[in-house]
Amino acid sequence: MFRKIRRYREDKERENEREREREREREREREREREREREREREREREREREREREREKGGEGGGGKEKEAMRERERVPASPLINPYFVMPFGLTNASATFQAEMNHILRPLLDECMVVYLDDILIYSRDMKQHVEHLRSVFEILRGERFYVKLSKSEFTLEKVQFLGHMVSTQGFHVDPKKIKAVRTWKTPKNVKELQQFLGFANYYN
Repeated sequence: MFRKIRRYREDKERENEREREREREREREREREREREREREREREREREREREREREKGGEGGGGKEKEAMRERERVPASPLINPYFVMPFGLTNASATFQAEMNHILRPLLDECMVVYLDDILIYSRDMKQHVEHLRSVFEILRGERFYVKLSKSEFTLEKVQFLGHMVSTQGFHVDPKKIKAVRTWKTPKNVKELQQFLGFANYYN
């Protein structure tokens, strides 16, 4: 398994280096395109200035100058809201969760069910001993770093003997429902209508 991981890392690093070079070339091309766009904008500004000068010379006869200028202003308004690309998964999109889960499964596939499970941005890494655990952590971090995924330290916990994961407590003795969730079911107020009953059934069925 470790040889497989090393081969994966080596192949991935070579692939990442090629991708970084392609990205650098794309960035250079984007910079050239931005410079061309700036030059076009300067030319448009010079043309607008010449147009305003001609309108001033004509004394604004017929009012056509203002109308043309207003039309040009409207033409400069972007027709699409996608001005800048997303660098993180945005909230609210219909397929955001499914897309993110598929991506996590894809990049972490060499380690899935070997030493870890993942649900969206929750990653659970398990090992038999501390030495193995350190190796597993290193393998996961190297894959995430190679894919430019980032882990927030303040939201991470390490070397725990018992951990809460997706409403369950996971430990060396196995896993069971989080006692807090059991208490929530026991103390749930008696449903008074269909909506409240549906809420209770949805909550309880998760642990069924």
